[in-house]
Amino acid sequence: MLTQRIKSLKNYLDLVVSTEQAPSKPLSDSNKDDLAEVINELSGFIVGLADGISEIRSESEVLSQGSNRLALQMKESVDSVNESVGQVEQMA
Repeated sequence: MLTQRIKSLKNYLDLVVSTEQAPSKPLSDSNKDDLAEVINELSGFIVGLADGISEIRSESEVLSQGSNRLALQMKESVDSVNESVGQVEQMA
């Protein structure tokens, strides 16, 4: 029984660190011992970490879109200034 629980934890951790796939659900151990407590706490920590990473990705995407808009606005401003300079030079 103990060996199977450790094996389940190892398989779960292999999925957590994999770049190919992720666990379909958190690992849960219903036993009432120290190993179960460690497994359940670790699983909860990993879920929280995944939520944090997801939020960072989302915020990063918003930031990227904002920076792209800002770069476009800056280019338009430079073009406008260059056009104004050209008009002033023609008047002079």
